Amino acid sequence: MACGGSDTKDYWGDTSNGGKEEPTENPNASKPRYIWIDAAANFPDFANSKENIARDLALAKDAGFTDIVVDVRPTTGDVLFKTNIVDQVKFMYAWIGSNYTKVERTATWDYLQAFVDEARKQGLRIHAAINTFVGGNQIDGGTGLLYRDQSKAEWATQMNMQTGIVSVMNTSESTKFFNPAHPEVQTFLCDLLKDLASYDLDGIFLDRGRFLNLQTDFSEESPLVDLASHENEGAVSLLHVAKRQNISLNYLEQVFAALRKAGIVKSQKGAQGGYRLAKSMEEIKLDDVLTVLEGRFNIIEETDIGVRQDAVRGAIQELVWDRINASIWKFLETCTLAELVEQYKELGSSAEYMYYI
Repeated sequence: MACGGSDTKDYWGDTSNGGKEEPTENPNASKPRYIWIDAAANFPDFANSKENIARDLALAKDAGFTDIVVDVRPTTGDVLFKTNIVDQVKFMYAWIGSNYTKVERTATWDYLQAFVDEARKQGLRIHAAINTFVGGNQIDGGTGLLYRDQSKAEWATQMNMQTGIVSVMNTSESTKFFNPAHPEVQTFLCDLLKDLASYDLDGIFLDRGRFLNLQTDFSEESPLVDLASHENEGAVSLLHVAKRQNISLNYLEQVFAALRKAGIVKSQKGAQGGYRLAKSMEEIKLDDVLTVLEGRFNIIEETDIGVRQDAVRGAIQELVWDRINASIWKFLETCTLAELVEQYKELGSSAEYMYYI
């Protein structure tokens, strides 16, 4: 920022080519500038001090930021705002100097409200961010709803591992995800968002509003296996699938239109119309389904080889991430819809079986 007399100019983001040129006023000066306040990284400063919150928001405004995004549901799965839906964050781990330290929150005042109040005083816009489908974290022996409440075990996402379909709670994944397709999870999060929306906010950011990774979710809450499970009944109505799985009919129509175009399912018109598989379950590979609906994506997006200037990053990309991505897709190429349905039958589940897209 530069100001003098009545001639205030904004040079935000202008590096002046390392000082070799005269700075020019930023043509995007009127655009918002966001600063993200991560819960864990800032917990030592903000967990128990409104004064530190006021200090740093004043510094953010002075630096030219217009919008504050405060993380109020970190990857521990608990929250930093008032709600009866889930527990409050009682502690977090953060780097203090060279030590990874447990920081406890002893204050009883409303963490999010403190940011809202100070942002309004400073004339800043304020947004809240949550890690949407996170249900817990294995840190400190386990935090979050999936660890505390065993009655919510079915809320955990199911992963397709080499040993079979297993709950994320029985894997080494540090962050334990909910299954986004589970109706009770959806109700839980909608109720949580209602409480969050009651604050005087300018917006809400839904971080991690997704499935955990390519290996999830392989539970009973998904449509393609539902279709396969009822294959002997003839054409299956999408309306019936929507009711059985509590999934939006509009969403299913989009999914099955893409699957039909790819030749994975076929439609049948008439009174007994609906959808059925276009080929046998043994012929349908999971990588084909994922490619149709999501594209050939990677866990780690490959950087442009032409601009790889960092030799270490390039080597890690090629020797580690590229190989991991290739291995996962190779694994999916060997998995069939028939195997997935059979695994659920062996587990003795009484629900319909399906692979979630």
